[in-house]
Amino acid sequence: MSPGRRFSRETRLLLLTLAASVVLLLALARFRFPEEPGVPARPDRPPAAPLERLAARATYDELASIVADLERRIAPALVVLRVEATGGPRGVGGLVSGPALRWVPGVRVRPDAVLARIELGSSVVGLVGSDARPELEAYDPLRSVAIVRVPPASDAPPGMWEAGTPRPLSGRYVAVVEGTLGGPTLRPTFLGRADPIVDVRWGGPLLVLGGELQAPTGSLVFSLDARLVGLSVLEEGSLAIVPASALLEAVDELTHRPPPLVGDLGVEVQALTPTLAAATDTTAGGVVAWVDPDGPAAGLLEFGDVIERIGGQPVNSVRTFGILEARIQPAIEVTVRVVRAGEYMDARIVAASATPPEDPEQAARLGLVLRARPGTGAEIVSVEDGTAAARADLAAGDLITSIGELAAPTPEQVRHAYAEAGDGTWLLVGVRRGDHHMVVALEKR
Repeated sequence: MSPGRRFSRETRLLLLTLAASVVLLLALARFRFPEEPGVPARPDRPPAAPLERLAARATYDELASIVADLERRIAPALVVLRVEATGGPRGVGGLVSGPALRWVPGVRVRPDAVLARIELGSSVVGLVGSDARPELEAYDPLRSVAIVRVPPASDAPPGMWEAGTPRPLSGRYVAVVEGTLGGPTLRPTFLGRADPIVDVRWGGPLLVLGGELQAPTGSLVFSLDARLVGLSVLEEGSLAIVPASALLEAVDELTHRPPPLVGDLGVEVQALTPTLAAATDTTAGGVVAWVDPDGPAAGLLEFGDVIERIGGQPVNSVRTFGILEARIQPAIEVTVRVVRAGEYMDARIVAASATPPEDPEQAARLGLVLRARPGTGAEIVSVEDGTAAARADLAAGDLITSIGELAAPTPEQVRHAYAEAGDGTWLLVGVRRGDHHMVVALEKR
């Protein structure tokens, strides 16, 4: 039998079709990825075969398509907040200036509210892409998370906040959502591994990421099927993710419970350096550097003690001490284990409140000492703590250039305008601080 008769006509046509397809793919790959002239191939890293590069391009295009679809699905649930570093977290009634602005992504927890990570000492001053006025509804200073009221939206993707056991993240792509001046932006990131750790602030495991996740703290992390994985935070110098389930618990606490009271043991501690560890014969804890003679630890703790545990929780760093101390409810007794002269001892301390209760009478006062600057306004000489002026972050040296409809007011006119304002109202105050002019919202209680 001749070689030509060994194969049927259909088989020969199939072989010709396959050969033509390979030639066409090679030509397409050469056209799509031409060799760079004058650039020799590296012997330690030979160039990828054309078909291999074409397949990689197809995989990249597929991932880009998935992320684009994900962005479309979760966009209604995302808001970018304009946040400014100021004297404390509050609403838009604070000082507004440009240099310290940051753009922080928030995710909706209700149609009219978002959850976002806001650093202590920052203020929400606006929204990207909207003239609406956001309002700080609740803030947790221990976890640096806030609920902010924003314009309502009702078409957030269903199932986004599913708080069940998350799928393993190791060896998967996720989408990192960051805030920008133009709005939220998504970026796919591959996670090599994610290991759980326990964090004293959250009371549950966080996911510490192996390798490096290129994302600023406060970024939102989504799975590619539009489920919220969590929020990125910095833990002991490593980036970690607070899972969605822990975020939901924080939302519940902020929404339905009063703000947490912060405890105070009346001591200051410093890090246990190798030298101090040798001198105190300890390996872990925080060294007591000062004891408040009128505080709850007076007579119980001493200078040089090493605090090893608070309420059974290990003190691994000064930061951990601060978190554990703050989580103690005032008037609650807690056991503090210390090492003193090489011996272990337990001290039972009743925590005080780190935030003294507000005096309603003081909160209602203006709290300003002023002097006249004729033709210019009223200069602030001093500001009383806990008063309306202190809440508005007014400071000594500020010049009040207007209040309400009055321009260049005298000190008496400033006091009269505040006294005549009704309880629960706001007064707009023009302020010059150095070379800058600002607007302050002064609340009358």
